Amino acid sequence: MNRTPHPPRIDLDALGKFSKPVIVRAGETAEWKLPFSGGAPMTVQWYKDDEELLPGLTVRMETSCNDSQLRLTKCQRKDGGEVKLKLKNTFGTIEATSKLIVI
Repeated sequence: MNRTPHPPRIDLDALGKFSKPVIVRAGETAEWKLPFSGGAPMTVQWYKDDEELLPGLTVRMETSCNDSQLRLTKCQRKDGGEVKLKLKNTFGTIEATSKLIVI
């Protein structure tokens, strides 16, 4: 079986948009969505301030074979910080970083 290495890749335009800070008012919802490509299986992890986010009352994640979306609802000022998406498969790892600002 011929397995061509396909490490995770992120489109540069999408990465540029993703990297811009998301600014929301307290009580509002913040959203990030990032398309990607690469060989399966792909591990997708979201982090806030280097702690892995897990689904919960205010954390929603949806991932398909070619994109991932994070939604943080009812944001409070304490929720502000660095938001990171980490994509990993057999052929490599790539990360994209954004920032959440709650005013």
